[in-house]
Amino acid sequence: MKIKLAIVIPWFGKDLKGGAEQQAWQLAVRLSQKNIDVTVLTTCSRSFYHSWSKNYYQERTFVESGVTVKRFAVQKRNESLFYEISDTLLTCSEKELENEIIFKRSGEAIYCAENISSPHLLQYIHDYQDDYDYFLLLPYLFPDIIKAASIVSHKAILQPCLHNEGYAYLQCVRDAFYRCRFLFFNSRGEMKLAQKIIGSSVGGKAEVMGEGVEVDFSLLPDKSESPQINKPYIIYLGKRDSGKNVHVLVESFVEYKKKSKSELALVLVGPGKFSYGNEKYDIYDFHLVSEKKKLQLLYFSKALINPSKNESFSRVIYEAWFLKVPVIIQRECEATFAALEDSQMAGWAIQD
Repeated sequence: MKIKLAIVIPWFGKDLKGGAEQQAWQLAVRLSQKNIDVTVLTTCSRSFYHSWSKNYYQERTFVESGVTVKRFAVQKRNESLFYEISDTLLTCSEKELENEIIFKRSGEAIYCAENISSPHLLQYIHDYQDDYDYFLLLPYLFPDIIKAASIVSHKAILQPCLHNEGYAYLQCVRDAFYRCRFLFFNSRGEMKLAQKIIGSSVGGKAEVMGEGVEVDFSLLPDKSESPQINKPYIIYLGKRDSGKNVHVLVESFVEYKKKSKSELALVLVGPGKFSYGNEKYDIYDFHLVSEKKKLQLLYFSKALINPSKNESFSRVIYEAWFLKVPVIIQRECEATFAALEDSQMAGWAIQD
């Protein structure tokens, strides 16, 4: 008899760039190939980078790559109020968050009410919960995930993709961790962080599952190709925003170039609102590129740099190691530092 699994995630699609979205896609497709009946429950929102109030897709059920996908409409929201609350969360110090000095329950209620949400999706989970053996919920920080954990707690598997950020300290998030039947972590560093923030009790129902990182061998470069940049460079791959410390990386690199005569360049690849390209200081910002070009840029780099302190797992680190490229990571990030330790130091850890 087939296991029936529902994967619940705000955005779903093969070409989405977010780590949780890539993880959900690969899990859905691969598990469906292992004789598991997989249904993805997601919204009609286009992606993390588009309006969370707009229904880009129609509400419908369809099959893609052997996986049944059900899309549900999102509701309108007060975006300005949400971002005001979100900014407060992201700028609080860890001590303030732990002591609940800055963020009160009223702010938490606004965060949940004005975040991306689909009442239709939650109603479906409530009405059809008996049709599924398990519900895999990811990532942790969105209201539909938090509320689903309460609706189907006895069947819920939370794969949080937890970061050490303000959202992780919300009481509703803590409650979701407690209610879920199982917790699947991407790395031992992520589980260690969860025990620190949520409490040691999470360990009793937790497993470090790891994460698959798929590489298309047909896109891999080789030494016969010419590099796109004719000078040594380090590369950053991922979201180009303040939460990933990209601004700190760029500022630090500019200072390094001012104080040295090095020919070293910095290459940035990934989605983001701003461009950091600066010819004077050898900073190349490629924004979004094809997978083939991304792998080619990574292959010829001297090192991959991931300055983020807030990771649950870093797919690009493993892509770099697959191509035999060393990495530079933040010592304060539990997940990436644990990965570096497990690799027997195939790179370097830096600390502010």
